[in-house]
This record gives sequence, C-alpha cells and structure tokens, in this order.
Amino acid sequence: MKTDNREFSRDHTGMTKGLLVIMMLIHHAMNVDMVEAYGVRRMIADPVLSNQIVLFCKTCIAGFAFLSAYGMTLTLKKQKDDNLENYLFLSLRRLIKLFSGVVFIYVLAVLWEGFAMGRPFWEIYGEGGRDPLRILVCMLLDLSGLAGLCNTPTINITWWYLSFIVPVILLMPVFYILYKKFRYFLIPAFLLPSFLLPGDRINFIYLLPVTILGVAFAFEGWLTGEERRAVRLLKTCGCLLLFAAAYSMTMRVGIMCGYTLMFTLPCIVYYCVGYIPILRDILGFLGKHATNIFLTHTFLYYYFYPDLIYSFRDSWKILAVLLAFSLCVSMAIELIKKITGYQWLCGKILEAFDKKWPSNG
Repeated sequence: MKTDNREFSRDHTGMTKGLLVIMMLIHHAMNVDMVEAYGVRRMIADPVLSNQIVLFCKTCIAGFAFLSAYGMTLTLKKQKDDNLENYLFLSLRRLIKLFSGVVFIYVLAVLWEGFAMGRPFWEIYGEGGRDPLRILVCMLLDLSGLAGLCNTPTINITWWYLSFIVPVILLMPVFYILYKKFRYFLIPAFLLPSFLLPGDRINFIYLLPVTILGVAFAFEGWLTGEERRAVRLLKTCGCLLLFAAAYSMTMRVGIMCGYTLMFTLPCIVYYCVGYIPILRDILGFLGKHATNIFLTHTFLYYYFYPDLIYSFRDSWKILAVLLAFSLCVSMAIELIKKITGYQWLCGKILEAFDKKWPSNG
C-alpha cells in the first residue's frame, strides 16, 4: 500500500478503521457476560484491568463517527454549488451506499436465521404474536437503521449504531453550514449538552462532540501538510498522551470523555502507523472489510455460533478466530454480491442517481 503522507487519505482512513475493528471485537466478544458464561481466560490476568480495557474499547464507535464526519465534510467542501439542496443530495447518496450493504446482509441474516438456525423472522419481531402489520413495521424500522431510536425489536443488537449514523449523515449538511458560519465556537457548543444531560445511554448526544471535531479537522485541514520528522514525532507523542488520557478519563470521569478524545486515533495513524509498511497493509486490509465485519460479527459470536467461537477458551485465541471468521464471511459476501449481480445493480442505482443530481465537485 502506497500512502500519501501529505494528507489524511483513504488509505489512512482504512488503517484507522482496521484498528477500530479490532477494538470493536475486543469490546463485544470479551464483554463480562460472555467471558463468565463460557469460562474464558481473560486477556490479562488482572480482571479489573482486563475489564477496563474491554470497556475502553467501546470508544471505537466514536472513532467511526469521527471518520464518517471527516469524510462527509471533505465531500461537501469540494462542491462548487454551495447550497443546502446539493448537500442533501450528497447525504442521500451516502445513505444509498450504506444501505446497499445493510440490505444485502439483512436478507442473508434473515434467511440464515430461518433455514440454518431454525428461527423464522416473525419470532424476532412478533414478541410472541404474529401480527403481520407489527412485524412489517418492525422489519422496516430495523432495515432502515431506526430500531434503536424507536426502541423496537432488532435482528442484531449492535446495529443500534445505525440509529446514530443515519441521522448524522442526514444532518451533516446542517453541521457543515453551521461550522462554516461559527467555526471554532461550534465545538464547545456541541460539548455542553453532553456534560449537562445526565445518563450514560444518550449515545447520540455523547457522540456529537467527536462528530463536530471530524467536521473541524476536515474543514480546517488539520491532517494535511508535509511534516519534518522531529515535528511528526512530537505530534505523535502528543496524540499518544491524549489517547492515554482518553483511557484514563473513560475509567474515572465517564465514557463520553473517551468518545471526545477519540480523534487522537486517526492522528496516531496519520503521524505514525502510516509509515510502518507491514502494519499499515494489514490494518488497511481490515479497514476495507470494516463495514461488513461491523454488520456481521455479532451474528457469528452471539447469535449463531457462540459455542464454536468460545470453545477456544482463551481470549486471544477467540479474538483471532472471530477476526478470521469475520474476514472470511466478509469476503464471501463480496463474492456473492458479484456473482448474483447485486454489486452491478447497486452501481447502476448510484449511476442513475448521479445522472439526475450530478456532483459538481
């Protein structure tokens, strides 16, 4: 992988996603309930420290939020036609790309659940009943990523993140316009609600600060430019210290503080990891499959094959097996998309969309 180190490129994004995927698997697969239920040996002998690491890895969702906001802002910034309608069409295009993957995996999961696991979909959504209208509404909400917001049954508990990212993608034009107008003043404005509103489950509010930081980094160009080695080393050390602070604050102050400081992980990738040949290639490969792994890994370790995954008993072996299993499933999904023509169909839909509302970037 040849990386242009003068700016935070798609390669850097892929490497960062690779790191975030590993954190996600640690947080989900090594949670206390699963570890205790299957008698798994912990990652580290000290149970308190091991649990703290697992909890901290929850901040991976803030890293994904930062990258989404960063990428969307760059797209909006390139547009010559500076109006809200054009921005909204770009947000809609981003949603089409997202849900092209969600829909395919959703259909596969429903079929696998029914035929391979013997659990028909109406048992997931019916909650003991078989009201067709209720089942249909719940399926549509789940498929649209809004089940988490509407508190309705879902085929996959970790898909709650879609309930955050879908509204954010739709609101990105508003965030971008607000940032252009108020610039740095917008950052503390979005920090305040997360401090003032109580509760640890208001994920939408808690993730907004790092989302706005993603907008700011892209708009201001804070991850661009050639750096002398000494300057790059100082910035890397600074980001590592902030990352350590994120861990400490997550343990002592609250998960929201860790969320806010997760902008440091892309910075570490930009200033350090991008210069390490083998590591950057491995993480970049993981990053290419990040969306598929996010959408499927919970099916593998929690819904379909927990006895197989946790039969290895050791945390590190389980993580390696789950990562390899998830990668194989992702590659199989991409192959099926290609063979069935689904990939071609999605390309045609985006092509038709671009013809109707051509980008002017």
